[in-house]
Amino acid sequence: MSSIKPPSGKSPSLPPAGDGGIDAVRGSGPKAPSDAFRKTLDEPVAAAARAEPKTVAAALAHDLRAGRIDADTVVNKLVDKALAKADAAGLSPAKRLELEAMLRDALVSDPTLSQLSKDLERGR
Repeated sequence: MSSIKPPSGKSPSLPPAGDGGIDAVRGSGPKAPSDAFRKTLDEPVAAAARAEPKTVAAALAHDLRAGRIDADTVVNKLVDKALAKADAAGLSPAKRLELEAMLRDALVSDPTLSQLSKDLERGR
C-alpha cells in the first residue's frame, strides 16, 4: 500500500462489491476480445511468419531450422559468400585457398558457432 494520500488525507477505496460497486463501473464482467482486436494482435505474428529473412545468415538459419539444409551446407554458403567479396576476390589463388581453409576451420571449430549450429539443428 502506498503512503501517498490525496489532499483530503483519506486513502481512496473501491466501492463495495455488489450494490452497483466495481461491477457497475466496469460492466457485467470481462468481455471476450472482439474479432477485430484479435486480428490486430495476430497480424504482426502472421506477418513475421510470412516475411522473408532480411540477411543471408537469417535466411540460412531459417532454412536450417526448417530442415531444408544441414549445417555443412550453411558453412559452405557462408564461406562462398565471404570469398565472393571484393577483398577476397583480389587475393592470389594460394591466399584465397588459405583464407577459405581458415574460414571453414573457424566456422566448424569455434565453440560458440558450433553450439549455435547444434541449437539450430535441434530446433528443427
